[in-house]
Amino acid sequence: MKSFLDSSGLSYEYLDVIKDKKLFEEMVKKTGQEAAPCVEIDGHMLADTDASAVEAYMREKGLLKG
Repeated sequence: MKSFLDSSGLSYEYLDVIKDKKLFEEMVKKTGQEAAPCVEIDGHMLADTDASAVEAYMREKGLLKG
């Protein structure tokens, strides 16, 4: 996931929900589930996702060029 985001040139904030209990609880509250990774894009949560799903979502929303 991080390699996709890095190669796309997008800025992002990486939060480790495994190491931080408060972040984990926030993720569960937002997604309703406990699986990671999750990606939040402009307020929309992609829960228990992978790089291909994130790329597809971003292309669908016009957030990626090329």
